[in-house]
Amino acid sequence: MVNQILEFMHYYTTEILSEAKIFKDYHGTKSGIDVKDIQLAIASKSFNSFTRPLPISTMKTISYEKNLN
Repeated sequence: MVNQILEFMHYYTTEILSEAKIFKDYHGTKSGIDVKDIQLAIASKSFNSFTRPLPISTMKTISYEKNLN
């Protein structure tokens, strides 16, 4: 279990830093990766990688229909 967590963290960190480097290179005038590049990389990665919960209205509709049966 610990090895899997370490492997995930290594992969995730490497991906984030690679994305941050791409954003830094896109800017062109900066000499290194800064916090804004890393924040943008994390936001970009989480937007495409992780699922979001359903809206509350959808959950209420589902629970209402489920409770009727």
